[in-house]
Amino acid sequence: MLLLLILLLAGEANLWPPKRIVKKTPKKSNYNLSLQSNKIPLDEGISAPPETEGESASEELKPIVAVLHHSGWMHNGYYEVFGELENTGQLSARNVSLHVIFKDGAFNTVATVNGPADHRTIAPGQMSKFKVVLKSKENSSKVGSYIILPQISRKK
Repeated sequence: MLLLLILLLAGEANLWPPKRIVKKTPKKSNYNLSLQSNKIPLDEGISAPPETEGESASEELKPIVAVLHHSGWMHNGYYEVFGELENTGQLSARNVSLHVIFKDGAFNTVATVNGPADHRTIAPGQMSKFKVVLKSKENSSKVGSYIILPQISRKK
């Protein structure tokens, strides 16, 4: 006990002051970087055009399209992104498409590509595959990461 007190006073035990452990939780993001999954509600503004008069989605009932999984790689000189979407909302998602932003190693935008999902309408709980190809060999060679933004329309 005396040895511990001497070490403590000398600063050798490193027991005082007690260390405060702070657990940081990452902020949620609606953007899909590399291997992260995302869910973009219809009313986020990214995935739908502005509302027109007489057209409004209920707060409780809206389609939410999530990227379940994806992967991207070079194939024959072109960068390809494959994956699967799921409608986790309570309404059908219509005119489903994807907006993929390709970034270089410094996170500068190399190119953007729009492409359709395999199923343009996805019912609640259903899934659809997708494939988007960057059709520029020069830009494909610069890709370091990409962002996938599912897009849906409010039109019936």
